[in-house]
Amino acid sequence: MDQPLQPEHQAVTPPAVPVQRSGDGSAASAGSTPTRAPRKPRNWRLIIAVTAAVLSTLCAGGSLTAYLWYDRSTAPDLGTPTGAVRQYLTAYLGDRDSNRAALFACGGKPDLPDVKAARGDLVSREKQYSVSIHASADTIRVTTQDSHDADVSAHLVLTTVVNGSSQRAVEQWVFKVHDDDGWRVCDGHEVT
Repeated sequence: MDQPLQPEHQAVTPPAVPVQRSGDGSAASAGSTPTRAPRKPRNWRLIIAVTAAVLSTLCAGGSLTAYLWYDRSTAPDLGTPTGAVRQYLTAYLGDRDSNRAALFACGGKPDLPDVKAARGDLVSREKQYSVSIHASADTIRVTTQDSHDADVSAHLVLTTVVNGSSQRAVEQWVFKVHDDDGWRVCDGHEVT
């Protein structure tokens, strides 16, 4: 059987397309209600554990940073002759801490004869006049140096307050410093 010829320009009927809501993305027929996908329950234990781990790491890092900062700031500086003299004078005469001064003295013996006599004189004058005398080092410089020995000059500044007015005296000192795995003060005397 022969089929009848159909005209070339015959209208083709499009297939039926379901109605879509804007932004929904799912096909819905008229009159039906949209359904939501079920929510997955959150794992609160995992969230709390991760938060605790992050906070613990931050606290540990902060503690380590604080320890390193404290260690560096309190470690004795024996890298230069002037640093050793400054720290020795601050500890022995300024703070009057013989144990700390021992870190900067040859053989760990901070009681160098002339420096010990100067400290004794300061303590005696404080008791006699009922005042407080503050000792500090100023203008510290190397005068001679070779690979293991150096001479260091320093101004020792003695400050006190008497009857409301500040009094200041400056003494010139010279120190012998030796490098034995770090610079240390071996001797010192006042220059007159």
